[in-house]
Amino acid sequence: GAKLSHECVDPQLDRGLIEATTPECVGPSEVLRHARAWDRLLARAAADVSAGRIGVRDRAQRLVESSVVWREVARRTGDAAALRKAASLAEQSAGLMRRESPRTSAGPALCQQAQAALLGADLFGEDSLNAAAGFLVGQAGRSAAARALAARLGARSALAEGDLEQVQAAAHEFDAPL
Repeated sequence: GAKLSHECVDPQLDRGLIEATTPECVGPSEVLRHARAWDRLLARAAADVSAGRIGVRDRAQRLVESSVVWREVARRTGDAAALRKAASLAEQSAGLMRRESPRTSAGPALCQQAQAALLGADLFGEDSLNAAAGFLVGQAGRSAAARALAARLGARSALAEGDLEQVQAAAHEFDAPL
């Protein structure tokens, strides 16, 4: 049968992998049909989270969770509108976190917004989104998620420059927060 799972090292981090498997299929068209069905289910789930139909008392956290789902929809489908929705929800969440609890960090929302920017750079080849992600990560504080994203950005830069030593250093920095 089909299976849906969310794999994450730490449930408090706004990253992880949503994995959907299809039942056994007899051909490529059947695999594609099941994959598209999963994409539709994820899009509906994202809409449910956005509309507040998932019970979370903290609105800012709900917006971050919704952003995660919309980013996954964008990653799976390449849909620019879904990616814009993910970034917008993360931005709204950061604003709420700053207004409602100035003492607490908006880091989780800023990290989510940075991840949306990185995905946009990957999907659409917009290098300026890497710079935007770097700015957001700089604002996100020193959480494990922010440090891992900073290392990811460092690795991207080192790869673009072809600097193997810097790539290895970035890999070490990525492992350190985990």
